[in-house]
Parts: sequence; C-alpha cells; structure tokens
Amino acid sequence: MRPTPKLLLIGTLTVIASSCASEKINSSGDSYTGFDAWRTSTRIAPFAAKGSVRALHDLFLATYTRASDPYLGGEDLEQMCSNLSDVASSIGDEQFAAGLKLERAEVINSVRVIGSGCLASFPRTTLIISNTPKIKLPIEYSSDDIRTPLMNALMKQEG
Repeated sequence: MRPTPKLLLIGTLTVIASSCASEKINSSGDSYTGFDAWRTSTRIAPFAAKGSVRALHDLFLATYTRASDPYLGGEDLEQMCSNLSDVASSIGDEQFAAGLKLERAEVINSVRVIGSGCLASFPRTTLIISNTPKIKLPIEYSSDDIRTPLMNALMKQEG
C-alpha cells in the first residue's frame, strides 16, 4: 500500500528528529556546521527580486534568523543588507513594503536592524518599520554588550 503524503511527512519528520536527537553536541565541530542565514539570503534574493512572494517571505525569515543570532557580524550583515536593498529596488518600495507589512513584528524588526543602513531611501518600507512596535533582538543585545542566556550557552560550548 502506498503511504499517504501525511504519513510520509510524519515518517520523514521522525527520521529527521531521530537523527537530530542522536547527534551529540560538542565543541569539536565534527559534523554539525550550522544554519547559515547569510547563504540562504543570498540564494533567495534573486528569486525575490523577480517578484516571488514566497521568496520575499523567505528572505525576511532569513533576515530574522540572522538577527536572532547573538553574534555580531561583518560582511554577512552587509551582504544581507544589500540583498534587502537590491530586492526592494527590483520589485519597488510599494511591493516590498506590502510584503513586509504581512510579517510578524519580530520579522519586521529584523529588517529594521539588518536593513537599517540600506533601506532608508524606501519611504513606504521605512514607514512600515517605524510603525511597528520595537522589539529588541538578540543581535542588538550583543552590540550593547549585554550577555543573555543564549549567548552564555554558545560561548560556553565554544570553550
């Protein structure tokens, strides 16, 4: 009997969950390389620039994922800011802002934090960001040099 998609999904999730549970967390870095929001952002940006609504949403989620990381960045944040600006330029401020307006406040705040230097020339986007209640994200705590439980755990694991 052929499994239904629902059963197949549950089976797949079980395999993924069991492989994640069996992986040991260690500081040697043998197998786990981590999720890279910068690479995801860079991979998705061209699709969002062509007008894909799903890609635009995923671009915002990659931005949120990076802003949720307490580590300060450099070139990765600059590139993600550039990706946001390039997409906004390609699809226009109105469409970019309309997509952003559909997101949760945390996601909009991540665009505020990461896109602050490159989205200033987009008035509708700036309006959406300024009208959203400000939520302080983990990357902002690091820039203020405030230790959080997450940062303490990550630093402890790194040794």
